[in-house]
Amino acid sequence: MTKLFRLSKRWITRFLLALITALLCFIVSPIVATDFKTATSYQLQVGDGAYKVEGVVLEPASGTQAPVRRATADTATTHGVRPSSYQVGSQLAVNLVTNQTNSSDATENLIQQGKTFYEAGRYTEAVKSLQQAATTFKSSGDDLRLAITLSNLSLAYQQLGQWNEAEDAIAQSLDLLENSIQNPKSKIQNLEILAQSLEVKGRLQWSRGQAQAAFDSWQQAASTYARVGNQAGEIGSRIKQAQALQSLGLYRQAQKTLIEVKQALQDQPDSALKASGLRSLGNVFRVLGDLKASRQALEQSLTVAKAVESQDAIAQTLFALGNTARTQKETTALEFYQQAAIASPSSTIRLQAQLQQLSLLLDNQQFQSVQALLPQIQSEIDRLPPSRVAIYATVDFAQSLMRFTPGREDIARLLVTAVREAKNLGDERAISFALGNLGQLYEQAQ
Repeated sequence: MTKLFRLSKRWITRFLLALITALLCFIVSPIVATDFKTATSYQLQVGDGAYKVEGVVLEPASGTQAPVRRATADTATTHGVRPSSYQVGSQLAVNLVTNQTNSSDATENLIQQGKTFYEAGRYTEAVKSLQQAATTFKSSGDDLRLAITLSNLSLAYQQLGQWNEAEDAIAQSLDLLENSIQNPKSKIQNLEILAQSLEVKGRLQWSRGQAQAAFDSWQQAASTYARVGNQAGEIGSRIKQAQALQSLGLYRQAQKTLIEVKQALQDQPDSALKASGLRSLGNVFRVLGDLKASRQALEQSLTVAKAVESQDAIAQTLFALGNTARTQKETTALEFYQQAAIASPSSTIRLQAQLQQLSLLLDNQQFQSVQALLPQIQSEIDRLPPSRVAIYATVDFAQSLMRFTPGREDIARLLVTAVREAKNLGDERAISFALGNLGQLYEQAQ
């Protein structure tokens, strides 16, 4: 009788999951036409962790070739570090519009709205605001502001996986900037903007698996930064070049570039930017498998961050140290994640650190600590506004719950919520990611 009851309960669970899955397929079918096998593959390819150097988000390669994008340095799937599903500290790469002269308050508001939406992970809304701003600048003949806005628009399109639109936007931006640098009165400022837009172009090429083209764009960006004496920008572009060289299999050249970058950073005065550069360097060394160099760079980054009293930099570097320690299979990884969660002024970084703690505790079968952490994570997720960050965090949480709890109904509800929010945001990539994990849940119940 007991056995019969267990079998009945199992089949009821399967039926409920199948019903939820069928309903979701119906709900999102106008937006995403994909089967669960295809959608699940996005789980391996969509990872949004990111680090920033001079305000430009870079997504280094590790592992899978993208139809979407690759795993990132902070969340690399190599060397045992579990990927986190969303990005931290991202911002628009080119954000200089408000520094220019006289534009209408309405247009400035559109620019600010686009930036706010982008940083909140609401990329569809960011696109709408930036498109309106671009139309205004085009009508008024303000080519420089139009070029800057188009670069930002390309970034937003990239986040949505709208590659053709992203390519058109950055191509138009670069055409306008090439013409603008012919004006000697504003040449230096325009060259700086050109360098940043070249970084956006490289990011697009990188996301599409075009490592050589990305290297060429970042090399151009570094040279352009050097022409205007922006050493910080040049260093950032060179770090990106090293990533491309590594992807191309040119490991010695990549390592040589990183050693030169490290020396250049040593000569910089302590600042949040120096801490960020050293952190990026440590992340790249981890992806390359040089864990000793990774640890050294990150420890130096932490020292600099503490010296300049940047809580955000401290938290991000502690998180990166956790990733390196975990790769080294050191027990200190958990402590680094805990410290990052405590130190972070950002709920996003705190949540990412907690999710990595959860994953590590599950790996170590520390189930009592897992049970204590679950309500903290749920509380953090509940406080997040609707965004890609919230959706990916929810999915990440659901993935861990699949490893911990035998009950599937609550996990299914989490994933249903993630799909619904992604649909409301019009974020096709987030829909595919959440839907793929729901399909995985369904398969596990078979």
